[in-house]
Amino acid sequence: MAEWHDFFVAEVGASAALVGLIAVGLSISLSELIRFPHLLLRAAGSLVLLLAVLVTSTMLLAPGQTVHTAGIELVLAGAVAWIVTTALGFRGLRSVPLPYRENQWMAIGMRQVATIPVVVAGVAALARGAGGLYWLVPGFVAAYVVALFDAWVILVEVHR
Repeated sequence: MAEWHDFFVAEVGASAALVGLIAVGLSISLSELIRFPHLLLRAAGSLVLLLAVLVTSTMLLAPGQTVHTAGIELVLAGAVAWIVTTALGFRGLRSVPLPYRENQWMAIGMRQVATIPVVVAGVAALARGAGGLYWLVPGFVAAYVVALFDAWVILVEVHR
C-alpha cells in the first residue's frame, strides 16, 4: 500500500479544497438555493461525495494498514456514500421542476459512477489485494467532475 501514499495525499488535498468551494458556494447562494430545494439537495450530495473521498483517503493513509482492512473501509465508506447520495438524489427528484427532471436523473446517475467504483475497489482489494485500489481512480475522478458541475450550478447558474 506504500505505493499509493502520494495518491491518497493528493486526494485529501483536492477533496478538501473542493469541499471548501462547495461550502463557499452554499454560503454565497443560500438565499437562492432555499427557493430550489432540489439544488440544495444536489449540493449536499456533492458534499457527501467529496467527504467520502476525503475520509476514504485519510483512512487509507493510516500507517501499517493491511489491504484487508483497507478493503473493509472502502466497502463501508463507498456503501454509505452510495446510499446517502442516492437518497438525496431521489428526494430531490420529487421537488425538481419538470423541465429540469432530466438533469436530476443525470446527477443521480453520475453519483452512481462516483460511488460504485469505491465499493468495487473494496471488494476487489479483499479478493485480489492492492490491485483493486485502481478502481478508486475513476470513482474519485467522477466525484470531482460531479462536484465541479454542482459548484458551477450553485455559484453561477442559480443566479441567472
